[in-house]
Amino acid sequence: VPNVANLVLKDFPSLKNEKYVAYIGRPSYQKNTFFLHDIVKNIVEKIPNFKVILVGVGFHSPDLEKLKDLIKLNNLQKNLILIDWISQEEALSIIGNSYFYLSVSRYEGLLLLKPCHWENHLYYQKYQVTLTVLTTIEMVF
Repeated sequence: VPNVANLVLKDFPSLKNEKYVAYIGRPSYQKNTFFLHDIVKNIVEKIPNFKVILVGVGFHSPDLEKLKDLIKLNNLQKNLILIDWISQEEALSIIGNSYFYLSVSRYEGLLLLKPCHWENHLYYQKYQVTLTVLTTIEMVF
């Protein structure tokens, strides 16, 4: 496995100097992307430049249109960015250059907020965005 922090964002150069959180998962019930949308919406109210890059909008994304509608309805086009299916190396480069990797999947463990630019791993209980997380996000964004 390559060191993701050293991968170059060759196909996404505009992200190189951006502060963002990475998320991988097709818009679907299993990946809990409506919950992700709600997290972004709530954080943006306090931190307007907060941004999540959602990677993996593939061929089987049953909730894609509804998610797009919610993003537009809540004016989150600059805060919740959808990226199509890309190579593993490209996905790893996006994760490696993010400040956090966030997972809200229903079936793949607890909510995970993993700092990519720092050594410590932070784990938070599912469905809680704590003051600690918000303070950390405020420091980043």
